[in-house]
Amino acid sequence: MPAQLGPPPNRVVPCAHIQACAAPKFQDRASSPWQRTGMHSDSGIRNASDESLRANRKIRHAFANLWIALHSCLPLFWMQTQQLVRTAPPLRRRLPSVAALPRDAAALQRQLSDSRSAAAVLELVGTQGLLATFDHIHLATAVHRVSSAVDGVVDDPRYASLLSALSADGVVRRLNAQGVANVLCALARLHASRPGAASPPPPPAALLAALQGVACKPKLWTTADPQAVANTAWACARLGGAAADVLALLTLNVSVFARFKPLELANYAWAYGALLAPVSPAWAQAMEGAADQQLLLFSAQELSMTLLAFSRLRISCNKEFVNRAAVQLERLAPDNDQSLSNGLLALAKLNCTAAEAVTQLVQRSALIASPGVSSQGSQAVVNALWAAGCVPDARVTLLCCTALTRCLTDAWALTRGLTLSPPSLRARCPE
Repeated sequence: MPAQLGPPPNRVVPCAHIQACAAPKFQDRASSPWQRTGMHSDSGIRNASDESLRANRKIRHAFANLWIALHSCLPLFWMQTQQLVRTAPPLRRRLPSVAALPRDAAALQRQLSDSRSAAAVLELVGTQGLLATFDHIHLATAVHRVSSAVDGVVDDPRYASLLSALSADGVVRRLNAQGVANVLCALARLHASRPGAASPPPPPAALLAALQGVACKPKLWTTADPQAVANTAWACARLGGAAADVLALLTLNVSVFARFKPLELANYAWAYGALLAPVSPAWAQAMEGAADQQLLLFSAQELSMTLLAFSRLRISCNKEFVNRAAVQLERLAPDNDQSLSNGLLALAKLNCTAAEAVTQLVQRSALIASPGVSSQGSQAVVNALWAAGCVPDARVTLLCCTALTRCLTDAWALTRGLTLSPPSLRARCPE
């Protein structure tokens, strides 16, 4: 009886397979896989098991190598991430961007910012139920945009409603430095007195008190933007009163002076000079250094405003800085009476010794103060007379006296109702 083919040891085989292996016909079939290859069934099964084990072993080795590679790259990835974090620029405090606001609030903010006139903003404010959805950012933006139109805004009831919403409890406390600066600048444009116009009503006392309470926090200005600092100082000088107390806090952070632009530096210095606010020697030294650094970037009006503020504050400026400022002002060739008058007055008070530059400015002042010019031209000539005292040149002093006589004659003719032509004025004035 032929030997029966059985399953390999420790292998469970179905009963049907055992019966098929025990049948005599299986022994005579030449198509058996094991007989075709000439191998015994036990060795074939063992070879298949060995192939499976080798394949599993290769897979495990591949996963192990992959894990070792990842494990070796993780420290390098961590070091590069830390390097990027350390070299990233610091974040600055600003108003929340439009993308950070809710969808409806972002759309409202864009609509307020894109409004080209105060009437469009007031129309949004007067929309039924829309003002109740304004948050502190919307209110500050709306007031700032409304201030672009000075005439006819203060008496508008919609503007009064806007200020009432801004004066509500807790609204102003949520503003940052830029928001406080925007609101103060808007109030200064709309409520400060202007020459030649009727005095507007003062801003609400509750709103000014709330703004003063927020602005008197030193932490608010330690990281403030230079533009916000300069605009706040300018607005406080225009409003005066209780708002002027904020200027004492703006002098604490003198490191911001080096980042001032020329216009910001001029507005900031003008605010302290207009109110004669007390300043420290460190503040004066830092302001002079910042002005010297921006000297070639000033316009004629900005430079004259800065020098006039220094003279009003009685800052002992360096003589070299004053002379360089006089030369730069003469190069700018101011054609505005006020800029020229302020510059000459400041140079006279600062004891400028740049004779050539002062001479050119005095001669220009005498030419600008022509007949028909208002009292500003006369003031420019009076300041030129004062500045001429710094120049030991009798010809310059005589030129200023001639121009002053011409202006006084013109003023006398205006009071008498006379019309004097330039030739007749030149005939009355000594050459």
